[in-house]
Amino acid sequence: MSEFNFDNISENSLSFGKNEQSNYFFNEVMEQGNNTNISKTSDQTGSVPINIISRKREFPDNSKENEKKRKRRKYQRDNILIKIQCHYMTFIIKFVNNVLDFLDVDKNDRFKDIQHSFKKDIKKDQFNSLKTAKLHEIITQAISKKNKNNNIKPDEHYNINLYKKLSKNEIIKNLLNENYLNLFQKVYYKSERFFNLKEYGKDVVMPLSDNIEMYKNIEIKDKEYDKKYINIIDAYVKKSYFASLFKIKKTSN
Repeated sequence: MSEFNFDNISENSLSFGKNEQSNYFFNEVMEQGNNTNISKTSDQTGSVPINIISRKREFPDNSKENEKKRKRRKYQRDNILIKIQCHYMTFIIKFVNNVLDFLDVDKNDRFKDIQHSFKKDIKKDQFNSLKTAKLHEIITQAISKKNKNNNIKPDEHYNINLYKKLSKNEIIKNLLNENYLNLFQKVYYKSERFFNLKEYGKDVVMPLSDNIEMYKNIEIKDKEYDKKYINIIDAYVKKSYFASLFKIKKTSN
């Protein structure tokens, strides 16, 4: 795909505000007098009373307000699209590695997780490019800095080199030439635990590992099971990843 050039994508393409600083309590010492052990001299007119009192300064409890803000952010479009895109890209890597397991590829040859800065880039131009991208263009991004081995800095080109090696296998090559959007629609979104490799060169049904999360897992992991939240996610998914396949109808009150 000649028009899709990831070299121009900035690693820090999105910026987020810093976490709010926590409030701390502190003790304040007040001297008010009352110490009977102070000795008198000819110059003193009397003892100086000293009282030492420890007091906590009261701060307003913002926990309820912070919770309200957190819930408002939860429904925002950008937060939802970032959540879905990051989750899906993680799925891609685990899914491909599952195929490698099934094909008995050397266990040392597995793709590593890619940088979060790439996953969370939901700018319009980037998202439109992803729709026509191949899986190998996603999976060969610079790997995450969290992929450390004995505190040795990881080779950011690890996935690229592995792709060049494994693409000699026709089945793997065909799989990694799959379209980013197609895999979302027919595998990730459907969330079925069996996958047929027939169209990639091997007519066999492959089971997916339980540790591979798909779209339905987003609903399952929602601890509060917020139906409104699930409906909003579904609406954004249909509008962003299925386009003409789903028609979003406006409901009148």
